[in-house]
Amino acid sequence: MFHDMSELCPIPPDVRKRIEKWLKEHVDETSSSDDVPCVVVNEGAGFTASLLDKLIPRRLSPTASATLAAKMESMREEPFANELNRWLERKGLDPVAVYKGAGVAKQVWAKLRSGSGGRRPSKDTALALAVGFRMTPEEADEFLSSAGYAFSPSSRRDAIVRFYLANADWDILGVNSALFEFGEKPLGER
Repeated sequence: MFHDMSELCPIPPDVRKRIEKWLKEHVDETSSSDDVPCVVVNEGAGFTASLLDKLIPRRLSPTASATLAAKMESMREEPFANELNRWLERKGLDPVAVYKGAGVAKQVWAKLRSGSGGRRPSKDTALALAVGFRMTPEEADEFLSSAGYAFSPSSRRDAIVRFYLANADWDILGVNSALFEFGEKPLGER
C-alpha cells in the first residue's frame, strides 16, 4: 500500500519510548548458542510453564479426537465473510469506515465480504482489519483466530500492533509509521 515510507510522519518520541518499553516487557530478543537469532518470550507476555506444558503435543483420546475433527469441519464450513458481518454488527461500524480505517483496498474488502471461494485474509490484512474495526487486543485475538492466525508472542511486529490496540490508537498510519520506525514491514506492504 505504501511505496514511499518517507510519506509517513515519524512517531512522536514519547510514543516511541512507550513502544520500546512495551517491547522490552513483552518480547526478549536473544541469540542461541549457534548465533542464530531467536526470541524468548517473557512470562509477562502471558506464557507460563503450565501453558507451555499444555502446548506440548500429546496423544488425543478418541473423544477428544472426534471433538477436534468436528471443530475443524465446522471451521471449514464457516465463510470468513460471515465473520466480517458479525463484527460489523457487533461494533456497529460502517463497512467503508472499516476498510478505509484499515487501509485495505476496496477490491480486497469486496472479495472478503463476498465470501467467494472461501477467501480468507492474509495475516497482514487481518491485523489491519483489527485496527479498522477498532478492536481491543482480546477482540483481535478472537478475530485473528477466526482467520486462522494469532498474535505471535515472539514477533516485534505483532507486539507493536497489539500495543496500538491496547492503547485504543486505531490510526493505521500511526501503526505503520511505528512499524517502519522499528524496522518492521508496515501492514499492507508487499
